[in-house]
Amino acid sequence: MKTTVETINKQRAREILDRTKITGFRNRPLNKGVVEFYAKQMKEGKWKENGECIIISKDLELIDGQYRLHAIEMADVTLNIPITYDIDKDVFDTIDQNKVRTKGDTFAIAGIKNYTNVSAIVNKYLYMRTHPTLSTRNRDSIHYRKRKDELLDEYYLSAQLYQDVYNFSAALYGACSLMPATEIGCHIVFFIKDLKYKQETVFDFFNQIFRGENFTNNTIKLFRNLLIKNSVNKRSELSDDAIKIYLLKTWNAFIQGKELKCIKYDPERESFPYPQKNEDLFL
Repeated sequence: MKTTVETINKQRAREILDRTKITGFRNRPLNKGVVEFYAKQMKEGKWKENGECIIISKDLELIDGQYRLHAIEMADVTLNIPITYDIDKDVFDTIDQNKVRTKGDTFAIAGIKNYTNVSAIVNKYLYMRTHPTLSTRNRDSIHYRKRKDELLDEYYLSAQLYQDVYNFSAALYGACSLMPATEIGCHIVFFIKDLKYKQETVFDFFNQIFRGENFTNNTIKLFRNLLIKNSVNKRSELSDDAIKIYLLKTWNAFIQGKELKCIKYDPERESFPYPQKNEDLFL
């Protein structure tokens, strides 16, 4: 590994960016607005170098710095920037851990399809595992942070499942937008991976909720009606925690073959409805 300060002009910036295209290394998807902002700062002389290096791998591929290089090219300016060479390109997921790079960026760089939503499902699922009584839409879950390599490790353990679940959840959301696709998806993954239910059983349950077809339990119809009422009548808006609890109560009724006359929850009189198994039927 070596670091040098180099004079980077429009032509040199393009040379480095083109090398990345030729070798096929994946950088995160480019946000044009960020490039334009950087370029404006550079052109107006407001850009300040803070010692952060452009990073190039042992194979001369760009690992970090694409925004600055695109901005130099756009602004047609010349800057002196430190460049670090001979870095192992496998370190991409440790770069910018506390900066702009998001979970979705990391998944995109790894070449994962549907990277934004799939990474969100993985993150929500991991949150659910450690916070089973809380909604994955509350403030704590929004700021929940796992190392990006941990998210990738979890994804690769069940890559096809995550893709299948996202595609299924997105289709359900398209049919009836009563709950975000990533919210649907993380519950599906939890029911399959942690509770060990068959995928077709879990898919059937959520299909009934969001498509409103082929009901096998009236409790599912009650829950669907609650979601519809909640989506159209803001005066009776349910909290995210309440929706989670009602979803789990509906799941338990479905899996146990019970019919509830109404769906309600009194924390003073009831314990939390942890999701149940029915091993004899489904395992």
